[in-house]
Amino acid sequence: MFIYALLFMQYMALFTITKKEDKAAMPQLPPGLGDMAGINSGMSGFSPTSPPKLTSVGGSPQGQQGMFSGKKEAPADPRIAEAQTDVNNQNSRLRTLEERYSLLRRKTQVTEQNMLGHYKKATTDIKTALSRIQEIKNEVREIKEKIELIEKEIEQCAKKNELQLIHKYVNYWNPAEFVTKEEAKRIIEEKLRDMK
Repeated sequence: MFIYALLFMQYMALFTITKKEDKAAMPQLPPGLGDMAGINSGMSGFSPTSPPKLTSVGGSPQGQQGMFSGKKEAPADPRIAEAQTDVNNQNSRLRTLEERYSLLRRKTQVTEQNMLGHYKKATTDIKTALSRIQEIKNEVREIKEKIELIEKEIEQCAKKNELQLIHKYVNYWNPAEFVTKEEAKRIIEEKLRDMK
């Protein structure tokens, strides 16, 4: 609707220019357009008090061309023809721009949907990564606690120099040559028998 209003305003501006230049060469508008534009002077077949005559499809009153008739009259003024081609060019350009705009709108909608999908995927990936990091932190804490327990147990164990001292005493005493109670009793009994 806006496009047609814009085209109509361009059309009327051209007629205003031609009116100022040459009143006699001013073209006549089709019936019904004069009351929309408010231009009443210089147009034949129009009076402000009488409404335009309506025709049936294909019919035309008093020799005028209907809206859907196949014959078109060539405009008398070459400026009018130039204005009509300009209007047609503007109309085709506006259609092209509308198509481009709708294509861009579709592309932006697809891009927004893709961005939303990537955003959701990224947030789920971040959540899983954060939960995995928390699990790793818990595992590291447990490992630290176990290492501290092992260190405490190692501190309670004997050191190397203490073991070397014990090794010296063991070698000095030579416990492998020690006699057990049974062996001592048996030796004593044997000696007592020998003495009798």
